[in-house]
Amino acid sequence: MQANTPNFKRPEKNRQAFRLKFKYLPLYARFILNNFIDEFVIESIKMAQELDVPVLKYYDHLSKEDMKKISTLSTSELLGYLADDKAEIQIDEAVKRWMNNQLPKVEKDQVVAEDITLISYIRKQALLRFLPQYTCEQTIMFAIITEIDQYISALETASINTFSRLMETRINEQLMFIEKINNTSPGVIYVYDLEKNTILYSNWKIKDVLGYKIEELNKIGDSLLSYLQHPDDIEKVNEHFVLFETAEDNEIRTITHRMLHKNGTYRWIKNFESIFKRNTEGKPTQIIGISLDVDGEMKISEQLLRSEEQLLQAQELAGIGSFEWNLNTLKGSITPQIYKILELDDLDDMNNFALHINPADSERVRDITKVATENKSIYDYECRYLTKSGEKTIWARGDVSLLNGNLIVKGTIMDVSERYKMVKRLQESEELYKEAQALTHIGNWTWNIKKNKITWSDELFRIYDMEPQSEEITMEKFQSHIHPDDREMRLKQIEDELNTMQPSEYFFRIISDKNKVKTLHGISEIKADRNGKPIKMFGTVQDVTEQKLIEKELAEQEHFIKHIAEASPTILYLYDLEEKRFLYINKEVKEVMGYEPEEILEIGADSSKMFIHPDDDIKSQDKYVKYAHAGGSTIMHQFEGRVKHKNNNWKWLLTREIVFKRDEQGKALQVLGSALDITDRKEMEQALKYKTLQLQQSNSSLEEFAHIASHDLQEPLRKISTFGDRLITSNKENLSEDGLRYLEKIVLSTKRMQQLINDILSISLLSGIKVFEQYDLNKLLEEVLQTLEFKIDITHTRIDIDPLPELKIIPSQFRQLFQNLLSNSIKFSKPGISPKIKITSQIIQKSEVIKYKLQNASQYIKITVEDNGIGFEDYYADQIFAIFQRLNGRSEYEGTGIGLAICKKIVENHGGIIFAIGEVNEGAAFTIVLPDVS
Repeated sequence: MQANTPNFKRPEKNRQAFRLKFKYLPLYARFILNNFIDEFVIESIKMAQELDVPVLKYYDHLSKEDMKKISTLSTSELLGYLADDKAEIQIDEAVKRWMNNQLPKVEKDQVVAEDITLISYIRKQALLRFLPQYTCEQTIMFAIITEIDQYISALETASINTFSRLMETRINEQLMFIEKINNTSPGVIYVYDLEKNTILYSNWKIKDVLGYKIEELNKIGDSLLSYLQHPDDIEKVNEHFVLFETAEDNEIRTITHRMLHKNGTYRWIKNFESIFKRNTEGKPTQIIGISLDVDGEMKISEQLLRSEEQLLQAQELAGIGSFEWNLNTLKGSITPQIYKILELDDLDDMNNFALHINPADSERVRDITKVATENKSIYDYECRYLTKSGEKTIWARGDVSLLNGNLIVKGTIMDVSERYKMVKRLQESEELYKEAQALTHIGNWTWNIKKNKITWSDELFRIYDMEPQSEEITMEKFQSHIHPDDREMRLKQIEDELNTMQPSEYFFRIISDKNKVKTLHGISEIKADRNGKPIKMFGTVQDVTEQKLIEKELAEQEHFIKHIAEASPTILYLYDLEEKRFLYINKEVKEVMGYEPEEILEIGADSSKMFIHPDDDIKSQDKYVKYAHAGGSTIMHQFEGRVKHKNNNWKWLLTREIVFKRDEQGKALQVLGSALDITDRKEMEQALKYKTLQLQQSNSSLEEFAHIASHDLQEPLRKISTFGDRLITSNKENLSEDGLRYLEKIVLSTKRMQQLINDILSISLLSGIKVFEQYDLNKLLEEVLQTLEFKIDITHTRIDIDPLPELKIIPSQFRQLFQNLLSNSIKFSKPGISPKIKITSQIIQKSEVIKYKLQNASQYIKITVEDNGIGFEDYYADQIFAIFQRLNGRSEYEGTGIGLAICKKIVENHGGIIFAIGEVNEGAAFTIVLPDVS
């Protein structure tokens, strides 16, 4: 390799960054950036428009200025990277932005291959455009052209690789999408040959719908349709197929018909079909479709049609309505039945719902709804409600939830005024009583408290495994059947119900006559006489033993599964290094990777390879080589890597492994490992990087806004100041003494406002200037002293300066820093005493600055500016660096109170810290500590 040829290496496999090191291109890029950035941008846009770059269409809606701004930003960044000889980082960042969908105005999948080649060509031509202005020496020109070609080649390689990965991902996603649709379809997806009367393709769902496998159906031959169709539907189906001759390609036709199931029953099927293939004459030869099993729906529909009139009557008789209400806006919707139950005139009357509740029930209802509102839970209550026609008993049940910051109540209201009358009629009518038992399978009972007589229905006797009406039921007999563990609780419930006169719902266990333990669910109510004393208790009981057993088994299984999962939150496995396959893997692999353990074990040799990410595969192989030669080592190996989920997504795992088995020579044969899913953590790390970038972009926008706002604000202030001065000059004799004084104050305040804006502008610009360079602080300080020469002379200021070092700084900011500190010391000098300022510098070690928590550096520079001025109380040492903070009146000392805030910002921009100490009438000392990154 010749001395003038840049060091260039082709990208290694699985690397994100390229090894590009240039000698001439950085200086040339800096030349363009500093002198021809606008021409470079204009030339690039022009060539892109002439070549009609495809991606340009996504910027058509932008104005020329906006287009230029976007291009200038990206071009400046590109040239900046090249100027800093960081071409590989620029390429890597460009690829990352593309992959992470962060391209301006363009989605990553909208980039086509032609964009890559054309943009590379444009970029190369634009870079060559200014070469004659840069140099006339052919050797340098050829070297630069060579380096540009190498950069463009690396860029195109990375771009094409990225484009290939994106295309591969899109193809895989499309294939997976089609497969998922096929496998998750609720119906049979099929292709049918109209000429051969055969099913060419069908998914597995056909067996669920018709009970046949596709092979069984095709064995039937040409008579397939006539064999499967319901006799009454054959004509309709044939006509459906004939009409396909006039169908358009994208037209979907439907038919609902009955087909024979393998079990001998006919089931309703609904087909959605369109033309799949035509012959050379354009006649349809194959159709594609989906068949849905609508047997249940059709039968329900038929039943509903027959029962529609009865159902409407039942709804009316039930007296139930529903509503949805927004407690924040007091708006919502209610069904017509609500209007009827509550006898409302319009929707707004719902706001007064609580006002019509019987006062005796209002506090209880208010407490129930308050708990539901606070807990966002279900409420359930009965109450008496005052309507225009009189008092009703209503039952309200609903759910309170939070939706988009609003409390939403969804519920039902039922008129249950007739319920007690219905219960009474059921008790009095044996026929209705037995009918209710048959319909509900619930036993009924009545306890006449006054006569102490208990009456059971036939069904209740059966629940207790007794012959209906076989014996008289007494309170002692009833209590004897209650399970000993529940007896005290049930008797207490009865006592509480008698005292409160409120309905009760409960569960309790009994021991039946056949010595079976059963769980019953009961509901009971109290009837009182005119004096409010209980005279009768009645209710219903349902045997829920089976339900409770199922609930218990489910709870136990859930408890067991939960504890197993908690005991093993990671994938545990045993891997054979010789056979290159898993010998054991636990069920956690299903949660993390989507595979059943059996699927992993059945894969066999080299099973790990198909799961490990290509970028991590080499690392994995190296790891097992190390294991194989680890000897007797028992070191725990830990590494991170990606594995493929069954859905083709990648999961990050934190894996720890240790040698589990060795041969007699100490060679590792098997490793035992655990793998923890850290995908969320990795995504959070990526999100944090993205948020950091967003914050940087936000700060940049704020700086630009402050800059523009400051300039726009100064124009009206300049006019106020200018015309104020003119008014004082031209009309001074015509103004009253007060008018002149007021006008002078206006002009003075305007100038002070201008100074404030200038200072704000200075702070906003500090964040934008980031060009560091090695600079001699002695030279910089000389420049500042020349600027302050007049102030120094008129105040007879004496300044003693120790030799200062060279530092890598932003010169313009450091010039502002010294100027502000020296101006501050001169301004706050003691009356009648000449200011004395001393500037010292020294090198300090890391141990001395640990408390400041500065960035790491081999050494640190400490610069101190001391004066003999008026000083300040140490209490204000931190406060003086706050923006607009003044310790002295504006009438005594000029200024906006922003100078020291600027100093603090500048020092922080350089990774340092500034602090001050002072003593009243003794002076102040400002100390700057900076990391030496020269």
